[in-house]
Amino acid sequence: MKYIFLIFIVTTTVFAIDSDKQKHFGVSFAFGTATGIYMDRNYEENSYTTNLIIGTSIAMIPGVLKEVYDDRQDDNDFDEADLAYDFAGSLAGNILGNYLSENLFVDVKNKKLSYNIKF
Repeated sequence: MKYIFLIFIVTTTVFAIDSDKQKHFGVSFAFGTATGIYMDRNYEENSYTTNLIIGTSIAMIPGVLKEVYDDRQDDNDFDEADLAYDFAGSLAGNILGNYLSENLFVDVKNKKLSYNIKF
């Protein structure tokens, strides 16, 4: 429950920021959630911290590539603030992905996806 509260706080504060930063956070959040689920499901032997670091780093790749691309454009520059929002989104997404992965059931053979919610 503490993770959901953290994600809620982070995402609600992002809406007070300009739309470019929201896009950076949102896209990185999506990548972070996916890598968080992937790391938790496929690398259970790693510690939580190790998976969080690796997953966040992987989720940062599109943001870094975007900034490198922007830097090569004539009318644009590399923006460290964008990378900060990419990092925040990647980290928050990884935390949420790890949490979701604990109760996620995927059956590829029978094409089923379910999520168990405990009350």
